[in-house]
Amino acid sequence: MERLRLSEEIFSRLDLAPLFSLLKRGQKFLNQDLELRNSKGEVVLSCPKSQIPMLSDQEYCDLLQRELSQGRIQQISLDQSHLLTAVPILKDDYLMGALLGCGRQDTGAGSRAGGDSLRLAKYKQAKDLDLKIYQHLADMIAKECLTQLEIMSLSEELASRYEELNLFYDVGQWLRGVQESDESIQLIIDKISDTLEVDHSFISLPSKNILTMSGCFESWENNGGARSHLERLGNDLLSSLVNDDFIICDQINSRGLLKAHFPYPAEVSLIAVPVNMSSLRQGVLGAFFLHDEPRGKKFTASDVRLLQSMAEVISILLSNTELYHNLKTFLVNVVKCLVSAIEAKDMYTRGHSERVNHISMLIAEHMNLPPAVKESLNWASILHDIGKIGIPEKILTKPGKLTDEEYAEIKKHPERGYVILKPIQGFQSSLDGVRFHQERYDGHGYPQGLKGKDIPLSARIIAVGDTYDAITSDRAYRQGRSHQEAVAEIKRVAGTQLDPDIVRVFLEVAESHKEELLKLERQTEGGGVG
Repeated sequence: MERLRLSEEIFSRLDLAPLFSLLKRGQKFLNQDLELRNSKGEVVLSCPKSQIPMLSDQEYCDLLQRELSQGRIQQISLDQSHLLTAVPILKDDYLMGALLGCGRQDTGAGSRAGGDSLRLAKYKQAKDLDLKIYQHLADMIAKECLTQLEIMSLSEELASRYEELNLFYDVGQWLRGVQESDESIQLIIDKISDTLEVDHSFISLPSKNILTMSGCFESWENNGGARSHLERLGNDLLSSLVNDDFIICDQINSRGLLKAHFPYPAEVSLIAVPVNMSSLRQGVLGAFFLHDEPRGKKFTASDVRLLQSMAEVISILLSNTELYHNLKTFLVNVVKCLVSAIEAKDMYTRGHSERVNHISMLIAEHMNLPPAVKESLNWASILHDIGKIGIPEKILTKPGKLTDEEYAEIKKHPERGYVILKPIQGFQSSLDGVRFHQERYDGHGYPQGLKGKDIPLSARIIAVGDTYDAITSDRAYRQGRSHQEAVAEIKRVAGTQLDPDIVRVFLEVAESHKEELLKLERQTEGGGVG
């Protein structure tokens, strides 16, 4: 029979109470001393009855290697009165340990002249029964061990699945909002490290200029920088994954391909999968950990599946982000064309909306507003005058003072802009900025006469940018005024026409971005009614 392999020590991982109960039951039937030993020869459990010494550790190990590893039951006479029975406890092709029992043997049976055939027959019958009980007890112990190991394995697998589901849930939550792909990818990389319990995870995607890693690998930082090492590692792994779906390497320093990338004295274990885009392998998603001992944590097929799923998520994320930016660029161009068509009605208003947009976004940056608020403000500021599309050109370009009826028509443009944009789902958060940018802080504005902080923030910001551009732009009835004059006028109307808090931020912008504002001033070719 082929020699059985010794298993790793497993009893330290088990609940020994059920095993001890089995030993006690066996002792009751056999009326013998019983021991359970592991594959290293160490006593795991003992049920002594008569305190008769069994084998020494060395004698047991010799027996383990010589006889029990063949899968055979052994019986050895310890002395004239005592017989040792050793039964191997098996797990597949592995020897987990042995059940040892020591009982009295009847050496006198059949040894006297004439013998005692009846006594000898009874002794042999009892001995055979004991062997069956031993074998049955060893089988029950093995079954209990395997049951516990299977439960532990299932528990570990469930814990792993839970962590993976947690990862997918978190990634799904991140992707529900519109975020930059770089930020989302870094979140995914960090979460992969936590889920796989590795030192670092990384992604290399040269075609998208993406190269990032979780944490800081100090050894790389001290040897030419992590980025250059990670870039070379990603390129080499991508070449190796041309025909493979994954790479798992438990002793990376033994592979000449990868050895140079890890200037580190310990072993490195690595796993990597390709990132496919447009049916082409364009990058690598991987993870690795460092361990000082020869036997460290090993990657599994489950880890491969997790990385492959995340690689697919990243691929979809990048594709969707690219599509989103393409659609956004298209929409911006459409909006600019629409705004240009409106401003073409009046030579003095050309570029007005873009200049107001520029100033409004500078203010938003200085206020450190959240990305979603800045996005809404961006659209509102460039579309704030879209309601003027229905105003006759003769009113917009009139060089003299407007009549009451003409001014009433002008005052309709914020509400008209709101009505135009309201059906468009993507502009819902920008409607307030369009509708209320002509409100005054003192409550004397239009269309609703809102006052103070009741006026939406975006409208209060746009009002400052709109006022600055109206002052510095040429009108049909006057020349535009200077930057300094515009700043002075805005200071004067703070608290009445404009929000004083927004004005304070604008004054900071006017100081720190003076050249930008002067450049905008030089671009003004004229302006109609603001």
